[in-house]
Amino acid sequence: MAKSLNPRQLIVEGHDDLSVIAELMGQHVDWPRNKDDAPVWVEIGERREGVDAILKAPYLSGFVKQPHVRQVGIVLDADEKGEGRYASILSQCASQFPDMPERLPSDGVVVDGLDAKRLAYGSCPTMFRRER
Repeated sequence: MAKSLNPRQLIVEGHDDLSVIAELMGQHVDWPRNKDDAPVWVEIGERREGVDAILKAPYLSGFVKQPHVRQVGIVLDADEKGEGRYASILSQCASQFPDMPERLPSDGVVVDGLDAKRLAYGSCPTMFRRER
């Protein structure tokens, strides 16, 4: 569950991911010292359990159903389990985001859902491979 009331939430696997994402974002948007004032709350997936906790129901479905959460981003490391990871995300989030594609597009997915919410998912390498 979201540990912040920020309407923009980003879920990452671990501390290294948090550091990389925060550094990248800090180069493009103002990032205040107080993390509660940040433009997005970066959540580490259940701290010690990482990706297993993120993909285990009902973590994501409960996360996106929270009334204050408007936008959810999920960034996972790319590996050989990419399709299975997406299938788990799809199974947890399809009821809130009925337009989610059945198969993960190569450059990730951004989809609008019920109650004016938005979900984005990508794996680290695919997010940085987009054509310019």
